[in-house]
Amino acid sequence: MTLERSGPERWEVTVRDRYGERRNRCFVEGKRSRCELAKVH
Repeated sequence: MTLERSGPERWEVTVRDRYGERRNRCFVEGKRSRCELAKVH
């Protein structure tokens, strides 16, 4: 998982599997977040 700051209260989160492949990407703004995929299996 990596966190990248994209603003004062904004973060972009990238979730990767053990092979380094991206599984999901989420955006956090203040107390709210949204992800491209609702669940990752």
